[in-house]
Formats: sequence, structure tokens, C-alpha cells
Amino acid sequence: MKNDKKILIIEPDGVVGLDLKLELEKEDFSIYNPNSITDAEFIISNDKPDLIIANIDIKKETFFEKIKIQLKKIQLPFIWIGTLTKSEVAIESEGLNVIGSFSKPFHSKSVVALIINYFNKIKSLIHL
Repeated sequence: MKNDKKILIIEPDGVVGLDLKLELEKEDFSIYNPNSITDAEFIISNDKPDLIIANIDIKKETFFEKIKIQLKKIQLPFIWIGTLTKSEVAIESEGLNVIGSFSKPFHSKSVVALIINYFNKIKSLIHL
């Protein structure tokens, strides 16, 4: 049965992004893998993903400020991946709906397990 959830992956490391994509596709998630930040902004606005996974170095990526504004408005679930410390994630994610963070190196299957558990929990709350 096809999963109806759409996930946007923003990951500059092609190998990591592909690994996440393949693991999520095994669970029948629809994956968006934008080529640019403009593409990511368009996907968020128009395709309405259900969750975003992003590896964004906040010290280098000023474009993330534009996406943060979108994410705060619509409160999309968000997973940080990368090299941020827990305290940096806490500071930078103020106002965002962060459901998890993973430091590199991490196992893609752990990220997928978190996502599946998150959506199952949401589904069970809706059916109460």
C-alpha cells in the first residue's frame, strides 16, 4: 500500500541524501530532493510536504533564514541532521516543530524509524 506522506530532504552531501531517500522509499514515502534552495522554497509552498529533513550548517547557510520563516508559519515537522550540537539545535530551532535531530555519522534507518513512529503516533491521535 502506497504511503501518502511526502518528505522533503535538504542534504548537500549526495551520498547521505541518496541513502535517506532510498531508505524512505522502501517505506513507500514520496521524496522531494531539491536541487537548490529556491526549489526547496517552491516545494514547501506548493507541494506541501508532510515533513522536512535538513542538513544545514547555520553558520554558512544564510538562505535557511528564508525557509525558517515558512516553517514557523506552517509548523511543518522538521528533523535536523548534520554537525550541530544539541544546544545549537535548541537555539536555532526556536519556533520550529523539531521532532528530532541526528549528528553525523548516523544510520538512515534510525531516521526512518523516527519518522514512521512519528506518523503512527499522529495517526493514532487522530483516531482517538
